[in-house]
Amino acid sequence: SIHSFPTRRSSDLAQNRLAKGRNLPATLTVDQWLSIKAAFNNKCAYCGKELPLAQEHFVALSKDGEYAISNIIPACHSCNSSKNNKDFFSWYPKYKYYSKNREKIILKYLCYTDQGQQLTII
Repeated sequence: SIHSFPTRRSSDLAQNRLAKGRNLPATLTVDQWLSIKAAFNNKCAYCGKELPLAQEHFVALSKDGEYAISNIIPACHSCNSSKNNKDFFSWYPKYKYYSKNREKIILKYLCYTDQGQQLTII
């Protein structure tokens, strides 16, 4: 059960409730979050710094982004706040910490191609 994880932060639980309230999938588990952070070497996906990490919705919940492994990447507070609910493709290339290499890593991790996100069965 998603509610039995003592390591969940209150902000993570709030994201889960918000997603469910909007009838969006809310399936992210603690183990999946740990694997997401590991995939990014426990660094912010956007700036690459080793700071405390938050669950960043690649597509914001307010834009119908899911609270699921296919839509969450690790971000430091500063980057997460800067992105807010902006579209990645218009925000990140103009961001002060923009990196073409990190952009490729993010998009590859999320299974994006030139045609958009590819659905994968996890």
